[in-house]
Amino acid sequence: MKSSILVVLFLALVISCGLLVKIFITDKIRRPVINTSALSSRSAPPFPGAKEDNIFWFAQVSDLHFSIFYDPARVSQLKEFCSTHIDAIKPKLVLVTGDLTDAKHKDLQGSGQFQEEWTLYNDVLKETGVLKKTTWLDIRGNHDAFDVPSLTNQKNFYRTYSAQGKKHFHSYQHVEVLPFGKYIFNAVDACPNPGPRRPFNFFGMLTQDSLDTLEEFAQASEKSNATIWFGHYPTSLIGMPGPGLRHVMRNGIAYLCGHLHTLAGLVPKMHTLQKEGYLELELGDWKDNRMYRVVAMDHDLMSFTDVHFDTWPIILVTNPKDALYTLPDREPTGRMLKSTHIRLLVFSPGKILSVEVSIDTVQVGFAKQAKGPLYVLAWNPTDYSKGVHTIKVIAKDSLGNSTTVEQSFSLDHTVLDFGLMARLVLMLDLNTVGQTLYTVAMLTALLPLLYFRIMKERKTVNCLHLRRFFDVVNEILRRIYYVSVYNNTFYPLVIYIVYITIGPWFIGHVLDGHVGLCFLFGIYVNGTLIPSNLTYVYGFFQILMFVIPLILYTGWCIQHHLRNLKKDKAMDKPTCKNYIKDHWSFLLIVFLQVWFAYGGFFKAYGTMAFLLGPFRTWSAVLAIYLHRNALNVERQELEMKPEPSEQQCKHG
Repeated sequence: MKSSILVVLFLALVISCGLLVKIFITDKIRRPVINTSALSSRSAPPFPGAKEDNIFWFAQVSDLHFSIFYDPARVSQLKEFCSTHIDAIKPKLVLVTGDLTDAKHKDLQGSGQFQEEWTLYNDVLKETGVLKKTTWLDIRGNHDAFDVPSLTNQKNFYRTYSAQGKKHFHSYQHVEVLPFGKYIFNAVDACPNPGPRRPFNFFGMLTQDSLDTLEEFAQASEKSNATIWFGHYPTSLIGMPGPGLRHVMRNGIAYLCGHLHTLAGLVPKMHTLQKEGYLELELGDWKDNRMYRVVAMDHDLMSFTDVHFDTWPIILVTNPKDALYTLPDREPTGRMLKSTHIRLLVFSPGKILSVEVSIDTVQVGFAKQAKGPLYVLAWNPTDYSKGVHTIKVIAKDSLGNSTTVEQSFSLDHTVLDFGLMARLVLMLDLNTVGQTLYTVAMLTALLPLLYFRIMKERKTVNCLHLRRFFDVVNEILRRIYYVSVYNNTFYPLVIYIVYITIGPWFIGHVLDGHVGLCFLFGIYVNGTLIPSNLTYVYGFFQILMFVIPLILYTGWCIQHHLRNLKKDKAMDKPTCKNYIKDHWSFLLIVFLQVWFAYGGFFKAYGTMAFLLGPFRTWSAVLAIYLHRNALNVERQELEMKPEPSEQQCKHG
């Protein structure tokens, strides 16, 4: 009977996982279908030709992380960027998408706003005169909101030291009117308000009022040539009421963001096309990788390139644009097929000596300078009207630099797919993923304990009648059984699992001068409940790395102790060496909890959070308590409890 129930539960889990993959992953990350009914209206003039018309460009830089403790080159090289690079590129605007300062203590655990870091940022803007050269649109990131009680608080140095903070406390809209059209840039500030100290400030948050403001921006953008949205957090990391930010940005061309630092280089091109039809483009960080982006709007076709600092020449092919990023249902892509010239921007502080262009490995010719950084080369697009082709450009300058770029293009709307990892990170709702992972982990730890507790009146515990692989499963089930039938191990574990799901994890200084309570579902501080989805990730790993190993260790400990009792072995006090050999996993569990409590909570939120911390600090005490109870099970208790039949588990 029990075997049948366990098999049914296992199959149900497999089916549920399959459905979750189908619903939350496969369907969520599939490239959206192009609305072909709108394509016929996307071929109207003007068409890209030999003149410098209907084109402008701008830059993006993200995650500066100016620090008073580390890497002063972040500051000095941004100064160079604001002088040499801005002078060479001459962008119409520069978007700075958050984390202007680092706001971390020297130990990298504590956090808070340092006025000196904001002064460094402001000095760069003033000393380089960049605000006179271009429009500088900066927005806050999560580091800029560490330990900021409110938008109007004096600790919100963004108000004082940034380019836009004096005019805009929060999200804002910038309208760029040019002779050939109107282009709108909408800045999205999704930082929690109030902004707690790290680490529970990793996910963004938008309230209904914030979404209503952004919806007003969207409606005001409807008659523009193109709308660019930008902010710090990827949309997958922003908690909000429905229908959400992606719906608000449904008519935009792109959302430019940062925050994830390309996952330390694991996903260097973190780009995707969202279901709503706009591109979401995460940019690598300035902090360690010195990345920035150049974006061009050429005849309302958007192209971009991500560049390492001090890489010259910079090449950006604007016609034909990269096939991967083509948006046929909201860009006039038909203009490429009717264009007369290949168009590209080439930037360098030196003189450009040559720009060689090849298509499908065949040299087409050398592009000529039209005006400024725009280079053009006559072509016949009908020769490439079918399928996907590759354009290659080699540019050389007078400083001895040479750059080669290759990209695909398609004039018949052939679809290319973005990388799987980029789609997973940017298209999934990681808030829901975190909640789902925690729920699954919590039930995985709790339900077997409850199941065996309910079934303990049976004389034996029947095990799965499968060999080899399931020998391991049977051993795991036996250990869970032992934990579940003894009150001194069962109740503390069940209470702990339930507690971390509904009770406060710690009480501490979430904000300087403000005591707050951290729950699984958020942080309550300064009279406000801040949803915190990172807590679900912490909870998931706490169950995975503490609760489940502790259950299995405690079960083994009881089992080992009972075998000694049955054999009437003398329970001599073990030597230190033997104790470590037998109980190294227990020692590791306790050590990790104390280490995490010290590094994660004491350093971040102070002594109070360490002492009043059931989630981490008290969990180490719980482990010691269970260890003691497991080693003190008496013979009388053994005789009162049903025992799993090892013979059955072995032979079925």
